[in-house]
Amino acid sequence: MSISVRCCAAAAAVLLAAATSAQAQRQAPYPYEIGVDGTIAHRDYDGARSGVTTVSLPVNTLRVGLFVTNQIELEPSLSYQRISVGDQDQSQLDLSVAAPIYFTPERTKPQFFIRPVVGLLHISDPDRTQVNVGAGLGIKLPIDSRISTRIEAEYRHGNGSHDIAAYNQFGLILGLSVYTR
Repeated sequence: MSISVRCCAAAAAVLLAAATSAQAQRQAPYPYEIGVDGTIAHRDYDGARSGVTTVSLPVNTLRVGLFVTNQIELEPSLSYQRISVGDQDQSQLDLSVAAPIYFTPERTKPQFFIRPVVGLLHISDPDRTQVNVGAGLGIKLPIDSRISTRIEAEYRHGNGSHDIAAYNQFGLILGLSVYTR
């Protein structure tokens, strides 16, 4: 396992542990949210003539939501893809942290939200890691008191460097969430 992947994994573990500790210390009545997302996205790279469209359905991402208030959530997520074209293989690991902000506090009714996000995208071949930032706008629709679905339009920008092209990505995220209570 490369150093970048280990650093991403360690950062995710520390972040999740800190958020869980803060949640446990506070005795607030907020539940945890466990969710999965699928995506349809188009990514354009700087300097490239064409972009890449990916369809990762039904599940591409695993996320855990830790509510800070009944309208603000801290949401680490992990996504993994393995891509094979001919005799070339590449894996992509995306570790992100988002902060969904809901316009209404009641999860038993439709909730519109904005979701700022920052992430680290690790690509295996060649071995490199790229920072990305973005935001989403969506709606969470309740199925019952403990299950809801999410539909979100998202934009992300990946920063470029000397060996990585910058990118702009537009996507549609379809998710399912389960609350612990």
